[in-house]
Amino acid sequence: STNVEVRGKYHDNICGIGQEGTYSFDLWIFPMDNKIEEPIFKFESIIIQQIQGIQSGRWSMEQTIYDKLNIQTDLPNKDHKPYLDTIIKDYCMKRVWSDSPTIKDISHLLPSPKIILNNQLNSISNQDLIDSIEPFNELAAYYAQMAIKDLDLNQEHHPLLNACRSLALTINKEVTWHSTQLRLIQLIERFPRLKPFLITFNKYGLHLKDILSGEKNGLDIFFGDDEIGQTFQQIKTLISAIKTQQIFNSICQHLQLQYEQIKNSSSFENYRLRIFWLTDSDCSDVLPILDLLLNLSQQTGLLIDLYYADSDPIQLANAQQTFNTHLNNQTKNLSIIYDETIDLYDSKTLEKIPFESFDIIFSANQLLGNQDLTKKNALISLRRLLVPNGLLLLLELVHVPLYFDLIFCFFDQWWSSNDNNRALNNIQQWTALVKQIEGFSIIESTINQNESTLIISQKTISNEILQTLNERKNQTWLIFTKDDNNDKNSFSHILSSLLPCSNIRIFDIHNSTLDMICSVIPVLLTTYKQVSIIFAWQLDQVSLNENNDDLAFKQNEELICGTLSRLLQTIQKSSPYFYPFVYVLTDHAQFNNDSNLNLIASPFIGLARSLITEYERNRLKLID
Repeated sequence: STNVEVRGKYHDNICGIGQEGTYSFDLWIFPMDNKIEEPIFKFESIIIQQIQGIQSGRWSMEQTIYDKLNIQTDLPNKDHKPYLDTIIKDYCMKRVWSDSPTIKDISHLLPSPKIILNNQLNSISNQDLIDSIEPFNELAAYYAQMAIKDLDLNQEHHPLLNACRSLALTINKEVTWHSTQLRLIQLIERFPRLKPFLITFNKYGLHLKDILSGEKNGLDIFFGDDEIGQTFQQIKTLISAIKTQQIFNSICQHLQLQYEQIKNSSSFENYRLRIFWLTDSDCSDVLPILDLLLNLSQQTGLLIDLYYADSDPIQLANAQQTFNTHLNNQTKNLSIIYDETIDLYDSKTLEKIPFESFDIIFSANQLLGNQDLTKKNALISLRRLLVPNGLLLLLELVHVPLYFDLIFCFFDQWWSSNDNNRALNNIQQWTALVKQIEGFSIIESTINQNESTLIISQKTISNEILQTLNERKNQTWLIFTKDDNNDKNSFSHILSSLLPCSNIRIFDIHNSTLDMICSVIPVLLTTYKQVSIIFAWQLDQVSLNENNDDLAFKQNEELICGTLSRLLQTIQKSSPYFYPFVYVLTDHAQFNNDSNLNLIASPFIGLARSLITEYERNRLKLID
């Protein structure tokens, strides 16, 4: 037990990142033994600062635990143990160590595009879609013939009119509404699974003449029609869902095989697979994929992160609810992040995600239509997010039957603005486009007339090529350490050789002033899209011994703690779009039974822990 005496005052010096007020006080701790008159600890000018928005649930009570304890002390024969236990539990340091293994990248074990395609992906999986091409083209021609009959064909050139003319030329007989409806009923009976296509034909066909004549447009007819919206989602499922399942079944089978081959020496427990999923289709299409991923993680111990992006907030909320119900708390190793802010055609929305964050990127029918330049920029944005050897999986409509013109004709992206024809790229154009953006070593594809075509691209692992890509050029690393680059065995030289880019700047502990650092940081934050900082000055600080205690503490407080605080304040003031990753390195500053504790770093550790709660979430890491 000790006596504590405190003397304090309010002042305005700021030591954290935020701009809240701070309190300064002096603290003496005396032993209860009256024989000793000197304090056992004396702290001059301890500074505390309240952090906005950071509080535990317990602090939101009407009375704090200390208030309750004060009340209890006035009452005799009361048991204080529950309150003291709470204080010890919530406010006192307790030595707790947990083993957190290093999480490893699994991209080097991913299958090549050839292996994925060899797993029966080119087999005919939707035979009814193949068999229906000819009769569906015929039915579409019926609607087209009736739409252009008695129509003024001298009107302005229109891509939908061209499509109707082409369809009408494929039949040599005159049709009526009666014969068209009979044919529709026959096809519904013959192809019941493809009924959504036929419902859409009929819905569009009934209004085709009004649209071609200019009396109505697609929005007048279909805006707010929930039934046709659901039918269109069903069509998307029919042309892409089975292919998607085949792709991920092939990938999961390959990873399972890799696990079987190496499990005698190690397992996948410390490996993580990160998937970026871009979609606007119904979330029910993803449920079979979740089952595949969940089974893989349960069989192998693999950690799986699924980043699920859908720009429609209603669809996204529905997906979250559907996935939670389907998984039913079986998500020990499977984590799902939901994002409604991603827009593939707005690169700014993708810049908030760190470079090279995903092993697999899957995009289904997101690049429909659009000019090659727009597609190219979107593909570059996706490549930036892909790790070396990562897989970019694109599922796109390429070579589709004529009747698709009557299904997608009301989308502006379906038509080319140059020649009024379809805006779809053929497979040769897709391959050329992916090669043009560079950075991919292997490009393979399937060829399907009846459903979406798969284009698989694998990012290069060549460091020489990687260094020429924007994701490496647009990032920089700042290392706060002793500048010994002439010494190949120095910490700075070894660390620099392990970093992913060559844009590296070293701030030497002896030659870097605070003003210089604070002037450089804002410039770098605007020059580069991604900045990473390794703060390792504590590794180079003066050691504690009998002759230089004051010097060591002064250097730790003023130089090291002060610089880190000002560094983060400068970043906060700059309000960058992408907050830098900051890695704070210490040496033997964490106490455990097997370490030679470096006591001098304790204040720095405390400061770093406090700053973690104030800085951008998950961007400040403390590594001892």
